[in-house]
Amino acid sequence: RLSGAVRSRDLAEVGRVATRSALMNQPLRYKRLLEPLREICRDAGGLGVAVGHSGTALGVLLDAADPAYPHRASAVARACGDLAG
Repeated sequence: RLSGAVRSRDLAEVGRVATRSALMNQPLRYKRLLEPLREICRDAGGLGVAVGHSGTALGVLLDAADPAYPHRASAVARACGDLAG
């Protein structure tokens, strides 16, 4: 599904597939901040979340072509900063 979404440039589907993959991997490589990051993504209007399955990296997927991208990116950065303390 990811290949098809990338090929057709369907960023919303890329976000859904990435998020689903992160959730499927959660029992194997638990990420304690996955749910808070999903909430940040939803609040900011992001496309989805991406995780490094073999490590600890997590991220929010945004559409850089979206006119609201600067606002969304700032909101995500602020919220992630709040998570870090």
